[in-house]
Amino acid sequence: MGFRELFIRVIVTGGCGFIGNNLVERLIREA
Repeated sequence: MGFRELFIRVIVTGGCGFIGNNLVERLIREA
């Protein structure tokens, strides 16, 4: 629910959040 929203949010925050980077990796692996 809100896959694109989450991805956009990660891009907006940029690589400034360690958790965000981990989330991106998890999303890519699940995708």
